[in-house]
Amino acid sequence: MMRVLIVAGVTGGHIYPGIAVANEIKKRDKNAVIEFVGVKGCLEDRIVPMEGYKVNHIKASGFEKYSLRLKAKAFFEIFSGVSDALKIIKQFSPDIVVGMGSFITASVIWASRLKHIPSIVHEQNEYPGRAIKAVAKFTDVIAVSFDDTKKYFDEKTRKKIVTTGNPVRKEFEAYTKEIARKTLKIKDNEKVILCLGGSLGAKNINSAALGMAKKFAGNKDIKIILITGRKQYAEVCESIDLNLYKNIEILPYSDDMPVLLNACDLVVCRGGATTLFENMTTATPGIYIPYPYASNDHQTKNIEYIVSSGGGVMIADKDLNEETLYCAAAEIILNDEKRKAMSKSAKAAGAEDALDKIYNEILLLTKSK
Repeated sequence: MMRVLIVAGVTGGHIYPGIAVANEIKKRDKNAVIEFVGVKGCLEDRIVPMEGYKVNHIKASGFEKYSLRLKAKAFFEIFSGVSDALKIIKQFSPDIVVGMGSFITASVIWASRLKHIPSIVHEQNEYPGRAIKAVAKFTDVIAVSFDDTKKYFDEKTRKKIVTTGNPVRKEFEAYTKEIARKTLKIKDNEKVILCLGGSLGAKNINSAALGMAKKFAGNKDIKIILITGRKQYAEVCESIDLNLYKNIEILPYSDDMPVLLNACDLVVCRGGATTLFENMTTATPGIYIPYPYASNDHQTKNIEYIVSSGGGVMIADKDLNEETLYCAAAEIILNDEKRKAMSKSAKAAGAEDALDKIYNEILLLTKSK
């Protein structure tokens, strides 16, 4: 019976790959016991229990802050986080720790090293984040989504790196386009543009999407679904006259991304690696707007991968407005041949065996314990 502690929290980009790994382990080993580690009050407290897993909490916060006081707070919370992680490890007694990136990973991996428990971490983005770099020497295996990620590590560390791709939940493969569209009651003649700014939303994407919807209002065959993020939902709804936007459906958040992505014809989104690989899994062409404040501009590097494959186009955040978004969307959504070619390219760029590769690495580490 395998006991697995998965560190995944704060944003959906880290949480959902962790859930994908957990579900794959349970699929192959029904007796496996799996728990998560996250930060109290964050997104994982809602999402992870819905999947049937317990969430343990540590103190942690990111260093991507402008305030020196907040950076100092984050630094001292590292020590609290390690202490919290040691207590969790003592109580749960895992056979392996799996870190899915984000700032909470470092404390738990360091704690696992102190207790001589094997660990594997996964870096979703092409450019490795601070947490993964911080634990690179202390973890046993580093799984990466992009082969180019290896170049950011020294030669010794590269020996423990394996390219797996980014794990995507099996639900994204469970729907055909026809079934997904039928589930959402989308008409056969409708072409759907899905717009979202990640699990937390993005104000400028919301604004540009509303402007784009107004420009498409005269085309009854175009339907736009806008996911605003919970905090911005009320503001967006209050800012428009819904009678003038009959072609748009506005949602605060959705737990049905597998259905939505399979049903839509084009997605407008940020460039987190999890988002990219979900789009590639569902063969969905994308218009990508990199988050301008992402550390080391890692979203741009991610997006360059899908753009070079032909599965998407990129608009810089500073250039995003209703006109640039409308023009980019119209060029794809109104051109069936181009859209189909982009869909095929997006699918070809994906990694369908990411979960297999990660599970095999976990199995090897637990057997060698």
